[in-house]
Amino acid sequence: AASSSSATRKPLQTGVCRFGPSYKWDDLLTDPAVQDAYTASMLHWDSEFASAGNGITSLGLTCDHVDLTPEGAPVKKGECGASYTAAGQESLHIEMLALIVDKTSLAWYWIPGAANEDAAVAIAVGRLKSIIEAYEDFRKRYPGLGGFLPWVSVGPSGFRLSSTNKVVLPAADNGQFAFAMLAAATALGGSGHTELAQRYLDYVTALGLAVNTLWLRPDGKPGTRATVKNAWAPLSNSNVELTGKNVYPFEGELMTFFMDMYGSWNSSEARMTLWKDVQYYTGRTKEFKDQSLPDGPILVQQGWRFSAREMWKYLVLPYFDYPLSRRIFANGERARTWYSHLKGLPGLFASAYDAQHHYHDNFGVLNLSMGYPVPPDGQLMVAPYGAFPLTLVDRGHGLAWHRAMVSRPHMQSILGSVESSEALASPAGIASTTSWDTKVTMDLAALGGVSHLLRRALQASGCYKRFMDVVRYNHGPWMYKTITGEANPFAPPPGLSDSDDAPSSAPDFPSCGRLPKRELDSALTASPTPAPTSSSNSGSSAVGVPMRWPLQVLGPTPAPMPPPYPWSTQAECFANGPVQPKRPPKDPRFLDPSEEQRAVSVRFKGVGTVSVRLAAGRGCGHNFVFAVKACVWGDCNTCPAPTKCSFLQWQVWGACTARCGGGHKTRTREVVKIPTWTRSGSSGCHGPILQAKSCGVAPCQEDCKPRDCAWGLWGDWGGCDRCGGERFRRRSINTTSMCGGRACKPTDSEEMGKCLRNCDGRKSFCAWEDWSAFGPCSVTCGCGRKKRTRNLIAVDQPPQDDGLAVSMGYEERRLKVVGIHSRRIQTMVVAFLSGCCSLVFVFFAFSRLGRARHTRAQPLLPE
Repeated sequence: AASSSSATRKPLQTGVCRFGPSYKWDDLLTDPAVQDAYTASMLHWDSEFASAGNGITSLGLTCDHVDLTPEGAPVKKGECGASYTAAGQESLHIEMLALIVDKTSLAWYWIPGAANEDAAVAIAVGRLKSIIEAYEDFRKRYPGLGGFLPWVSVGPSGFRLSSTNKVVLPAADNGQFAFAMLAAATALGGSGHTELAQRYLDYVTALGLAVNTLWLRPDGKPGTRATVKNAWAPLSNSNVELTGKNVYPFEGELMTFFMDMYGSWNSSEARMTLWKDVQYYTGRTKEFKDQSLPDGPILVQQGWRFSAREMWKYLVLPYFDYPLSRRIFANGERARTWYSHLKGLPGLFASAYDAQHHYHDNFGVLNLSMGYPVPPDGQLMVAPYGAFPLTLVDRGHGLAWHRAMVSRPHMQSILGSVESSEALASPAGIASTTSWDTKVTMDLAALGGVSHLLRRALQASGCYKRFMDVVRYNHGPWMYKTITGEANPFAPPPGLSDSDDAPSSAPDFPSCGRLPKRELDSALTASPTPAPTSSSNSGSSAVGVPMRWPLQVLGPTPAPMPPPYPWSTQAECFANGPVQPKRPPKDPRFLDPSEEQRAVSVRFKGVGTVSVRLAAGRGCGHNFVFAVKACVWGDCNTCPAPTKCSFLQWQVWGACTARCGGGHKTRTREVVKIPTWTRSGSSGCHGPILQAKSCGVAPCQEDCKPRDCAWGLWGDWGGCDRCGGERFRRRSINTTSMCGGRACKPTDSEEMGKCLRNCDGRKSFCAWEDWSAFGPCSVTCGCGRKKRTRNLIAVDQPPQDDGLAVSMGYEERRLKVVGIHSRRIQTMVVAFLSGCCSLVFVFFAFSRLGRARHTRAQPLLPE
């Protein structure tokens, strides 16, 4: 529904700040209306955190966190809760503002003080304008950073570095940031704010030009940390030191996608080098087993820590457009919920601070991870944002688990949800702080994330097909796996005894108390009309007409067309005159450039002239042009005279992809003069922007010299699968064999190394895993064999296994083995010495006996 009338609609009531235990959310799992009421309350109270003086500065820049006093009041440090921020925090803020500008249903509740959706949009646009001004100043001030963000100080004058030497840029946070800027450009352009959209697109283009200089390693793999030697110096490879390898399929993958689609590349082969190791780790699996599971073991993608935070990328890009990706993701959330349910935990694990304000990235599921030192039980915390991945795949279950965690003692404040709650302590303590990543990730998930905005952006820039091809490639190993456990439902959330009624003498902050009696959740949904439910495909232009058009592209082919709009009930506007009501043949939001009519001649709902605004950008290796259209009131015969499209000269041909045997080379050209639209669409940009031709067609048999295959350098060691377990490192082929040269053995591409037996300095224990299933029989008839295996793993508690002496700690086992070897050596030495002594004794005895015989045999001498 269009949302231009949102000012006349009564919004949902948002209740008290302690809304978790104050209402009976019995239908939260299944009732969309109740889910909307809960989401509106969550967004409204979390918005108090995202307000000036708390989580943001007066310029709209984020502050990392806001600590809480024992009474639940915010602690301010300077202009806001903290004097610093980072790219991840900025990305969350920008993405929420983009959803508000795009008029995503319920998103406007996140703006404090907004009376309705239109007021919230105006505030969000104002913030985005202030934010881009700060970023433009930052990029000019520190050219060596390319526009990307380190951990940086914030204040009334914007961003400032405490030191310009050795500035560290993390890849994971900045990948989130780059796509957040693109989401903002898409939302702004689609709502008619084209000048502001162009500024965000210009910034994204600048990031794309800088990204490979900062994070592309010499071996062609993406790095994890770029250290800029001098932020004031120009951007250059010599000014950057790279460490780490960003090859795991978790939140850092966003940076790899940005490098692939918006960085500068010389060949498609170089781009694919980014993904070879990612595919390997995407295909690594673990199985969650427990006899209490309703439908047997659950196969999941192996996690780093199996923390919910690792799923951040699914908030951003449209991974779920590939059905297999969604199935694997859903199985991970089944395992996450059942692990907590069967262990009796009052919530879900995700990286967070503990009650002593120590940060932990090892709140996860050990048996589903690559291995890590397990914190003591007293340090384990459950965090409400641990439910954000579940919310993306099942909104009802995700919100229900979130409600259970925020309803625990002191887990809600006047700034919304609190960081985390002790999982096993009674009464449970809290990490008395609020932060962007442990709060706004859940807010984004409840609204569906920004994948719909970035799907539009990828389609517009011609990158959507590339994105889907890479996602399909990375999941290739899963095509040969049987995904078990999909019939298991998501586990139910904790009951009231572990949430609302958890033991505590004073479960609420004085400033955020619960209602005396738990009320029905219908108290929050009693509005006579529903909350604004505008979708991301509707809205109003900058001039107030109830229609908003997203960005379109002249050039690469976007995704398939959605269904057409219904029949119009009004006269519609063409570029040079009104026409009679008629249904467009295809949805005018998208352009199929394969048709003859490339320049988009569309009919608009509304009456008036067509206003066309353009924005240029760069993506997937070429320039593109965005067109943003909206109808405005007035005479339909005032359009300017059409202009034709013109191109630059073709660039020189690139290098041939092969010396012989057949190859190709390409050249490109760019649009320099943008056309205006005519009724027939004949003034569009007809003609290719990319040409290719054959080359290197001579046969390779003549003068072909044998060349052996050569390996490249070894990559970094991967993580250990467990204490005392294994780790791997990989390398790629640097030079392929040809003309009969020696080929590389595939088995030489990977090397296995041993891991430490005692990883964290504490006693660990050895225990057997369950037996695997029997393999196939070695013969089809007669007498054969089939095998099954099991492994020893490290655990932090003595196993309960009477049949095996496996409860001995690793160090004790090592000492025992050393003692056994020592005793064996001692025994051998004693035996050897005993043998030597025996030989000496025998030799001496035989010598005496021989002399005695010789004496008796001599004749007596005469006297």
